Amino acid sequence: MKKGVVCVDALFIPSTDADSEAFQCRVVEEDALTLNVQGVGYYTLMWTPTAHDTTTQGYTLEDGLLGDEEQPEGLCLAMGFALSEGLIESLA
Repeated sequence: MKKGVVCVDALFIPSTDADSEAFQCRVVEEDALTLNVQGVGYYTLMWTPTAHDTTTQGYTLEDGLLGDEEQPEGLCLAMGFALSEGLIESLA
């Protein structure tokens, strides 16, 4: 199974007077990604993680990139959100 996809048990109900049918289906896995912008506040986004990693990631002017540099998906999403919402002026 691909990362970001999970199997779940579901019920199919073809009509209001029909019996339900159990089956398994694949759905996109979502998780909460919390973004803390210092001096502004906390934001929570929903995202589809492609790696099962719960380590904290971030960036500070003093320390640079924090967390696993090999799995930057969460940091990229957070930075894109911060830029699109005007919380930061540029990615540079």
